[in-house]
Amino acid sequence: MIKGGKGGAKTAHSGLRFESRVAMQSLLASLPSYSVKEDIVYYKREKVAEFYGKNKLYKNLLEANNIDYSDIISKKLLPDEAILILAGKTLFIIEIKFQEVAGSVDEKLQTCDFKNKQYKKLLAPLGIEVKYVYILNDWFKKQEYKDVLKYVESVGCHYFFYELPLDFLGLPQPNPQDRPFAIQYARKHGDTLFCESIWLNSRVFHSIEPVGNCDQFIFLGRSQPKHKINRKSFHIPFYLLI
Repeated sequence: MIKGGKGGAKTAHSGLRFESRVAMQSLLASLPSYSVKEDIVYYKREKVAEFYGKNKLYKNLLEANNIDYSDIISKKLLPDEAILILAGKTLFIIEIKFQEVAGSVDEKLQTCDFKNKQYKKLLAPLGIEVKYVYILNDWFKKQEYKDVLKYVESVGCHYFFYELPLDFLGLPQPNPQDRPFAIQYARKHGDTLFCESIWLNSRVFHSIEPVGNCDQFIFLGRSQPKHKINRKSFHIPFYLLI
């Protein structure tokens, strides 16, 4: 199992980078060719996943299929994030555990086996597989957590540091060429600049220059045009940008 993959969303599209407790929906929606609307995830306009975080797991998934959780387990479990991947019919329970000082989170990692089994029982009537995943920060790289992390893995649960790989989830890898443009009036250049995205190595269009590969324009704004822009190399007359 891959744990703590290096890099992140700003250098590659291999996974979702959790720098803080940001919503997973926002991370997915920021990737090229992905969009999220009303808890449904689309890749190139095709539905690929559905979100069922917190109580939505019970209201929108179980109750919608005439399943009363109390007939299966005695108490609700409310996941930080829960995403159902339609292709593999697998529900990923994502728990984000970021710690800065010693505390209760230390012991909560050891509850994954019980929670994983509870979720499996809960989703079994729908024929849905379950994978229980922790997203951790560097605090848990300390030597004192070595045994706990081994235990997490030994009971069939998973953990990653900061980044959750798309291939682990079974979601398509976006094509970098599908990245949206951001538009900004950059004072340093005096003219309009078009940038494919905020990622490094994005191609940049200048109003009086040809397209080039550039890794210096991450200061550009993040607003996106409504329509696609031709990515072939060409000069853009300034008057056409007005």
